[in-house]
Amino acid sequence: MSDAAYAAERIRQVTPREHRSVQDWIRVTARRLGWGVTRTKSIWYGEARRIDAREMRELEHAIEKSALREARRARDDLAERVERLEAIIAAYMAAGRGEDNRRSGREAGRLDRS
Repeated sequence: MSDAAYAAERIRQVTPREHRSVQDWIRVTARRLGWGVTRTKSIWYGEARRIDAREMRELEHAIEKSALREARRARDDLAERVERLEAIIAAYMAAGRGEDNRRSGREAGRLDRS
């Protein structure tokens, strides 16, 4: 695979699509990379004849930043979900319904371990 084909494949990973038109997606990607829209578009569609080493480094760096942003977003979503579940469990336990379930859970745990 040539550098141009590789870059054309990878450039879409710089920015998530998020229901944008392709034109807007390319524009946002160009902004993130600090490149012109025309250069970004030529790489996007595989029309670029060459890719500089600097451009490849910038592309890979932007993809890493995007992946890190996405991982942080997923972590924050999971933390919020855990908080909501803990609140539900606490409310359930406060209502006095948790003791029977704790007992049956321990019994089930014993069965699972054997």
